[in-house]
Amino acid sequence: MKKITFYTLLSLIMMWIPLMSYAQKDSIETKEEKYKKIDMNDIEKKITDKSSNFYYPKIFDRYLKGDTTLTLEEKRCVYYGYSFQKEYDPYGGDVNNDEKLQKLLAKDSLTANDEKNAIDCLYKSLKEDPFLVRQMTTLMYFLKKENRLEEKNAILHRGTIVLDALMSTGDGISEENAIKVINIHQEYDVINFVLELDRKNIESQKLLYKDGCPYDYLKIKSDEYDIEGLYFDISICMKHLSNIFDK
Repeated sequence: MKKITFYTLLSLIMMWIPLMSYAQKDSIETKEEKYKKIDMNDIEKKITDKSSNFYYPKIFDRYLKGDTTLTLEEKRCVYYGYSFQKEYDPYGGDVNNDEKLQKLLAKDSLTANDEKNAIDCLYKSLKEDPFLVRQMTTLMYFLKKENRLEEKNAILHRGTIVLDALMSTGDGISEENAIKVINIHQEYDVINFVLELDRKNIESQKLLYKDGCPYDYLKIKSDEYDIEGLYFDISICMKHLSNIFDK
């Protein structure tokens, strides 16, 4: 078996998951439709109303099951609404679990037990942060190998839900149309699965402020796009960090 690394897996996955590639090469540059800005106050009101279809425990359960009937507004509520949950921590994560996974993926060959452990690690990562598209794609690789197709399809739909929510907020070409994220990991998910580029195409990353709002600007090098980079609105992440320091 060829040596498997995280990036090798990603390359293999991108060959057989066309939906997850979420190709928008033309629309990224020329999309004319207006994007809908996120009203976090409105989302909080919706997801805390127990009588509403947007009540967070309800839509989050549907998300975890990979419900394909979620509307765009429900997708936005489940993704951005997570930032109001006590589990939300954009700067957290289980370092030991991540290291264990990376060691497994760096092996020359994987035993059946290794693959089982990798699946366990990936599910654990997604329990820590349920919106990590990159981990979802790797998990799908292993689930497909084990013929656990129902689980694989649910994970596929979850990834699509995340990308739909993200790309409904902007195209990232300017601060005004910045893509709003609740975790910087989703910045790289957009690069990987919307632009279909790798991290090596990112020349630099810069923190900017405009009118008091923080943005991540990722400068991109690619012959495929007539864009210099993408803007990501990271105000939710920074607000969470500020609240931690204020305690």
